[in-house]
Amino acid sequence: MSAYNLSYESQSNPPNNAGFDPLCSPRMSLLLVIQGVYFIFSGLWPLLDIFTFQLVMGPKADLWLVRTVGTLVSVIGGTLLLAGIRRRSSLEIRILAVGAALGIALIESIHVLNGRLSPGHLFDAVVELGLVSFWLTYIFQEKSGSVQAALGDSSHTTSSRPPLISCSFQTKRASLPRPF
Repeated sequence: MSAYNLSYESQSNPPNNAGFDPLCSPRMSLLLVIQGVYFIFSGLWPLLDIFTFQLVMGPKADLWLVRTVGTLVSVIGGTLLLAGIRRRSSLEIRILAVGAALGIALIESIHVLNGRLSPGHLFDAVVELGLVSFWLTYIFQEKSGSVQAALGDSSHTTSSRPPLISCSFQTKRASLPRPF
């Protein structure tokens, strides 16, 4: 039998046992919310007003493709927003966030350079690359912090504030009757 204990005292996150997903940090949660909101708005824009979308981003030959991409970007944004609000971040969510932003930035940049997309797409590519840089900076800091903590080196920590919340996982053994 398992029990979950939410504690404000320690920062140890448990392994992901029995479907338990530890809360992500407030910084990661904020990054997920920002990217989620941006993706929702940028994905819904061509669905709600294709005329202004084409005014800013240039004329499009295949409107069905614009609407398909808009739908997919909106769904990704909704997923990231929900993960941020719930403060849940798994490896899959991180890969989705970085991969979607990097993929969109590369596709837009390449097609602006070869003349298939209008220069209006460069603004979005810059925003996407900004999101990727924030993610990579956060992931690098998170990994270097966990390595330093494992080595017992607390001299490189950037914040002296106590954590907002941490989780611990406890397992209790239940005695079951023997069948025979």
